[in-house]
Amino acid sequence: MKQFLSLLAFCGMVFLSGCGVIYKVNVAQGNKFEQKDLKDLRPGLTRQQVMSILGTPAVQDPFHKDRWDYVYYYKNYRSGTTDTRELTLFFENGRLARMEGDTLPEDVESVDEAP
Repeated sequence: MKQFLSLLAFCGMVFLSGCGVIYKVNVAQGNKFEQKDLKDLRPGLTRQQVMSILGTPAVQDPFHKDRWDYVYYYKNYRSGTTDTRELTLFFENGRLARMEGDTLPEDVESVDEAP
């Protein structure tokens, strides 16, 4: 009888895993940054000030010490959607010079034009 119940439980688990009933954890990787965070960035900020706004960069290239890359990836398994954002900051003489990326303030094309 125990073997039958074990077999029945196993078959039930296999059936349910195919139906998507098994819970999958949403995956978030990298630094999450939003429009309000980017509005605080402006030319002339030091590396420490940028780090206090956005956190430690995901990539600090040893060959390009004046470039920081921030990458954010989020996968929602329930809805099947993904969100990916990339932001690259460039420094000159230890100060923020410009930024490029997917998400910028609506009224600003680049940090160089920030008020």
